[in-house]
Amino acid sequence: MKILSLCVAAALCLNAAQTLDFYVVDVGQGNATIVVTPSGQTMLFDAGPVRTAGRVLAVMKEAGVDHLDYMVISHFHEDHFGGAMEIASKVKVANFVDHGPSVEAGRSDEWWKGLKEGAYRSDMRQIYDELYGKYTKTIEAGNHSVINPGDSIPIKGADVLAVCSRGKFITKPLPGAGKSNAAACADTELRRDDYEEDGQSVGLLLTLGKFRFIQLGDLTWNFSYNFFCPNNLIGNVDAYVITHHARSYPKESGENSWSLSSCPKAEVYGLHPRVAILSLSHGGGMRRDDAMKLIHNMPGLEGLWQTEKILNGPEKEHNADEPYLGNLGGANVPPLYIKVSARPDGSFTVTNSRNGFSKTYAAH
Repeated sequence: MKILSLCVAAALCLNAAQTLDFYVVDVGQGNATIVVTPSGQTMLFDAGPVRTAGRVLAVMKEAGVDHLDYMVISHFHEDHFGGAMEIASKVKVANFVDHGPSVEAGRSDEWWKGLKEGAYRSDMRQIYDELYGKYTKTIEAGNHSVINPGDSIPIKGADVLAVCSRGKFITKPLPGAGKSNAAACADTELRRDDYEEDGQSVGLLLTLGKFRFIQLGDLTWNFSYNFFCPNNLIGNVDAYVITHHARSYPKESGENSWSLSSCPKAEVYGLHPRVAILSLSHGGGMRRDDAMKLIHNMPGLEGLWQTEKILNGPEKEHNADEPYLGNLGGANVPPLYIKVSARPDGSFTVTNSRNGFSKTYAAH
């Protein structure tokens, strides 16, 4: 993939901090991660839903981001790309990157009924097609590229590698990876393959020296298995935005929901993150607690951070401790985020914008 990389403001590049900064924004149900490299270049990985685009813009302003060198969309579900249009109307976006055409756009009502099972609504297809149509118009304002597994985004100041896209994956282990993951794979039962947008997710691995950060969009169960079984192609990471908001439906919820779950043991134990970050709304109750329980109890996990406290459902039993929680609920909550500031030696600091609580994780 050829994407032009440039530093728009020379002064910004010269004065930028020597950390790679990630702002995981509280967008409720969804994902939006602002990235600022040591060179001052900027990227937004996912844009959150329509209703919280203002939160993303507010955090961008606080972070000193007045343009985006790249906007990367993992996949075309509203909670990941819905805010893209408003954000792009307020700040200059030089490059749009995604997995290519939506596999859900233009589908029939019968297809949508099969996908959503009991959650189908008669207006679902129309709403989706209209929102996706707005996105295709928006990206005409900048350069647009389709990213494939193994492609790099040449943003100055960090290594950004796509490890998956369009239902395809890297096929060779990354440097330092490739070890057997047999024990965790044996505990990962395969399910039905995914045929919709979640499985098309772009997943990015961002590296600064010895530090590694990964975000896999809403990658689903069987697709995740390809990375980590029988051998771990990615290796361990320092920070992990929990895949698909820790979605883990039980089998009795229906084969479709069960198959679209994420965070199999093969993935969680394969990545073995030092810190896990959950982006999820207060709600809960539908995802059960399998993924949260797995992550919370993973040996070697040094920190669990959340954009919001889970108030309902069995997942609430696995909330992080209060200092590590962003949005606690209530009216008139300001835009919040969990910030990760990484250094080349592999050390990094995580900060909760709600309370200013900060913890530094030493280099290994």
